[in-house]
Amino acid sequence: MIRNIITLTSNDLAIALKNKTLYLILFIPLFVFFTLQLVDQTDAGFQKIKIGLIEKEIDSSAIIKSIQSADQTFEIFRFADEAEGKGWLKEKKGDGLLIPSEKEPPVWS
Repeated sequence: MIRNIITLTSNDLAIALKNKTLYLILFIPLFVFFTLQLVDQTDAGFQKIKIGLIEKEIDSSAIIKSIQSADQTFEIFRFADEAEGKGWLKEKKGDGLLIPSEKEPPVWS
């Protein structure tokens, strides 16, 4: 973060000295510092990604095993049909819904 502040400040100072603008020299480095303080928050909590799966559809077992193995990152919800899953998404209770592709045939494994 400090490297970004120094880079942006030196760029702003070069422009300010070229244009002979005192306000840029004084206020832009402070603005850059406070903006980066707001953006780079270290207290951001980790939330699991909620993925819905449709039970009746044939899903690739490799994908499901990969999602289940990353149980620290993903949380899996199962739905009876696609309409139920889309309703779950509209209520903003989840992050994504895994549905089979209409273009490709199902993969048997």
